Amino acid sequence: MPSLPEPLIAMLRERIADPRRRHFGAGDQRHGSSSDPAAVEAFLTQSMPPSDGTTPDAFGMMMRQMQQWGQQMPEMFLSSDGHGGFRASTDSGEYPLAPPASEADLARLEQRIGRPLPQDLRQMFGIADGGWGPGYSFTTGHGPGLHSAAGAITELDDLGRRGPGYCGERDWPENLLPLTDMVGMASYDLDTGQIVQWDDHWYDHDKTIDQAFAVSHPSLQDFLQEWLLDG
Repeated sequence: MPSLPEPLIAMLRERIADPRRRHFGAGDQRHGSSSDPAAVEAFLTQSMPPSDGTTPDAFGMMMRQMQQWGQQMPEMFLSSDGHGGFRASTDSGEYPLAPPASEADLARLEQRIGRPLPQDLRQMFGIADGGWGPGYSFTTGHGPGLHSAAGAITELDDLGRRGPGYCGERDWPENLLPLTDMVGMASYDLDTGQIVQWDDHWYDHDKTIDQAFAVSHPSLQDFLQEWLLDG
């Protein structure tokens, strides 16, 4: 049964203890907050070329509509990334670290998948139950990252209803446990321990639905190590 090395677990714990390094985007530079529309617009457009008047002013249009409705812009948290992008969001991005998954949480997940959880998955959920690591799945109260154990059950139930995609092309494979939303879903193959990436735009990429499932990492260890090295 695969197991995560203790040094890797220690490095993961060290990284996720810092909210700014816990998940994708957490390392962005913060620039405070503002509820002044002019200040937020100036922040967002500082890296854009001067407008020639032909490009719609989406932010301005939104502000004018809110004013017509008698609404005030909420406090917006401002940030920038290392690629020159500027963002404003009502979400501060500050969340407490989730506690480890309980045995009851893991038992419910095992009941859902119909088999015992591999040791490396148990270790992953034991570090913190979602809201950290690669991906954008949202754990209520703890932010984006990996699914919590309960979140994985919810995702499996949804996939069980609709299959991969929304058109019922085929059933979701029973051996794939969704770990997170990315640009396509990353799942743990319960038969092999590999990480499988789902290409949800397979029809645009001249693939068959079977080709939409591809191994991206040989193990959960490699998946988490890659994320660790990225940050």
